Amino acid sequence: MHKTEKGAWHRTGLLRFPLIVLAVSLLFLGAGLVRRATLQGGRGKNFSNYSKSDAVTAAVRDRSKALYRLSVRNEVERSAASRLGTLVEDYGSFVVVAAEPGQDFSASGLESQRLETSINLPGKSFEPLADAPPETVRPGGSTIGRSSDKGYYIVQFAAPVRDEWLESLRSIGVEVLQYVPQQSFFVYADSSTMQRVANHARVRWV
Repeated sequence: MHKTEKGAWHRTGLLRFPLIVLAVSLLFLGAGLVRRATLQGGRGKNFSNYSKSDAVTAAVRDRSKALYRLSVRNEVERSAASRLGTLVEDYGSFVVVAAEPGQDFSASGLESQRLETSINLPGKSFEPLADAPPETVRPGGSTIGRSSDKGYYIVQFAAPVRDEWLESLRSIGVEVLQYVPQQSFFVYADSSTMQRVANHARVRWV
């Protein structure tokens, strides 16, 4: 009887071990998915969710930083990428980080590519942080002219543009017109609204 009970416990134990491993794996996977969902447009489409600057905002507006695209295939690589700079955004198969210009990522084993951040217009190209034109709408600035005056602007985002970011601009009356290389859009709105856009947590330059 004792032998039978021992054999039954042994079989139960064999069944129980892979279930424990599975449960732990799902726990870690769930934590990773929650973290990725938070980065992957997790703030939603409401403009108020982007009204406060954070570490990402500071990093992408820092002239001494460059933006890099790092390919990731799993949570281990994703975690490694996040330690190489300020994690700007997670797109699933790759992430964007802000780091020192010329940083060598070869030791990480991750495929890397520096993101182009210049604004490219017909007959003109410029880096908006290094060579900001006089018309730049600066974060925290005051509205110039009548707030009801409408005009055309260029909005550059922190990284490859997410639909949620565009929708958050539309939610306050910004008309999004056309894509402009790189990570930018032509938009149409009044000056007071564009001052709000300049303070958007995922906007690099207006």
